[in-house]
Amino acid sequence: MKIRIGSKIRQFAVNLAGWEIWLLIAVVSASFISTQFVPWIVAISGGFWFIRWLGQGRLSARTPADLPIGVIGLMSLVTLWATALPDVTLPQVYRLLSGIMVYYAIANWVVTFRRLRWVVIGVALIGLGMALFAPFSVGWSVDKLPIIPQWLYSRFFLVLKDPVNRNLMGGALAILLPVMIAIILFAWSNCFWTDRILL
Repeated sequence: MKIRIGSKIRQFAVNLAGWEIWLLIAVVSASFISTQFVPWIVAISGGFWFIRWLGQGRLSARTPADLPIGVIGLMSLVTLWATALPDVTLPQVYRLLSGIMVYYAIANWVVTFRRLRWVVIGVALIGLGMALFAPFSVGWSVDKLPIIPQWLYSRFFLVLKDPVNRNLMGGALAILLPVMIAIILFAWSNCFWTDRILL
């Protein structure tokens, strides 16, 4: 009886762990509207790590980036301890940790080529969406690049009360761009024609 109950719990945990990526997509999307949702990404993903341990006997899939990510995570805790402005530092640490959690959620979900393809399509669409939304959501510095005329910035109107920092947007797009370039250079032959158009 104990073995049967244990196996049912494990199977339930395995099935439940498959929902992590979808729940995180919803919360990450909400975090673009309000930063109050960023800590929830860390909390929800931490809960799924426990669920995965119950079902599969491991917290997460192993990846080549485990050691550097572990060092970055440790340094973020050191940053919290050493900071003179905890109110400013804490939200950025949450952003970093939420990015790590999303990375591992994707690593645990991508177990087939079909899922890998969906992740590539998703990353491409996110990058495209961010690039198209940036002119209307970022607080631009109109005199940073003299080659861009100032009147061009006046064409854009902000749709957010709290504009996105231009460095944060640029950093996010800079992370996504190498992924797209790598796929174009090294996996072009494995892509469907629709994927190639998107890339």
